[in-house]
Amino acid sequence: MKTETIKNFLKAHCCTLVLVLALLPEFDLFAMMTGIDLNVAMIITQLVCVVGIGMSLMKLMAQKRERQEPLPVPFMALNGGGAFLALLSLIPSMPDWMGYVALIALFVSLFMTKNIWLVQWQQMPTQGAFLILLALLMHIFNFVNNTTATSVAAFIGLFLYFKGLSQLKSGMDQAGLEAADKLKLAIILSIIAVVLDLIPMMGWLAVIFSVLAFVFEFMGYGRLSCSAVVGAEGARGAGMLRNSMIVMVVAAVCSLFLDALASFVALAALLMAFSGWVQVIMGIESSEQTIY
Repeated sequence: MKTETIKNFLKAHCCTLVLVLALLPEFDLFAMMTGIDLNVAMIITQLVCVVGIGMSLMKLMAQKRERQEPLPVPFMALNGGGAFLALLSLIPSMPDWMGYVALIALFVSLFMTKNIWLVQWQQMPTQGAFLILLALLMHIFNFVNNTTATSVAAFIGLFLYFKGLSQLKSGMDQAGLEAADKLKLAIILSIIAVVLDLIPMMGWLAVIFSVLAFVFEFMGYGRLSCSAVVGAEGARGAGMLRNSMIVMVVAAVCSLFLDALASFVALAALLMAFSGWVQVIMGIESSEQTIY
């Protein structure tokens, strides 16, 4: 029952987060003039998140009734109502205020989700893995729909990533510690690459740092799969995360030719990253190998 609750919580929280990112305002001149958004990948993302939130709320209601606990009406109104307004906002003739109200409602519900689902992490590294999951979703979503707002969100995600790594290292074995160190180095190299890319004539050096960041992140997930703390399920998740990195490379190549195709490929990578970190989280929670 606890395992199912954690999975439902992760699905509810991550769907809400991605839907908030999808609703962040952007300044698309064509969309502003016509009221039509032709970003099919974004439409699919919003639909998937709305369905995910709806399924999670139904399971939450069933759980509360089974335990004979009162329904969390304010949370359900914010989370479910926000998702419903987000769905309506996809219709071209609907007013813009629906999207903004949905954004606010869903954002507020994000801070209520964990308490509503009564989730308490048994292991400290699990909290770190959870923060990394959120940070990675914010980062990859910026490739699905690159706007100023999503770029800012991705930058904020870097701080979550660093905090998550420090917590992930707590209680990990040697392989897990090596994985966290490699992932931290990969993030530092990525930041350097972004800064260098802003400097004229330094783009070639930025590419080198980006490649190095990819290598260290790939190696980091490889070491994570060898950690006894994450268990067999977490090892499979680490393998999925390595595969998501390869898919992100494909998305980067596609962006050179067709942005719409790149968005779809990045969306696939986002789903793989979500699945991978959920497996890592569940592996850590069920592991008896945690070291303190």
